[in-house]
Amino acid sequence: MDIYREIRRKKPECEMMVKSLFYNFIVILLRSHVIDIAKDEEKAMRSNIAEVKGYIDEHYAESLRLDALADIATLSKFHLIREFKNELGTSPMEYILGKRVTESKKLLAGTELSISNIAEAVGFSSGSYFSQRFRIVTGMSPMEFRRNSHAGF
Repeated sequence: MDIYREIRRKKPECEMMVKSLFYNFIVILLRSHVIDIAKDEEKAMRSNIAEVKGYIDEHYAESLRLDALADIATLSKFHLIREFKNELGTSPMEYILGKRVTESKKLLAGTELSISNIAEAVGFSSGSYFSQRFRIVTGMSPMEFRRNSHAGF
């Protein structure tokens, strides 16, 4: 609208004014486009992290490597760790540990499977490593947790 008015005035400085208004218009378009691209990239990043989280939730009992998770997210390991922590408040490896412990609690409370079998079922390499990590996360051994869950605690 302003550009049209300037052209109709036909004053000597109108060409400069029209160019200025045109450049201003281009800058506005570029800024809105750059913002849209940034928002799309942010949504894609959240989508990538959600995809990794979903993969972990489905495959927690398998051997999960950070390299493979980064490939799923199409990010470097460093960016995956940073973005995962930004989104979920924890690193991917801590999330895997938490998921395994949560699932093991269900098995400890609801089955009579041995500690070794539960460790294997939720993705730990050994019963002793499982017991060590379980104690660090929960403050009690798997056997103590089982006794407490059967006692109604």
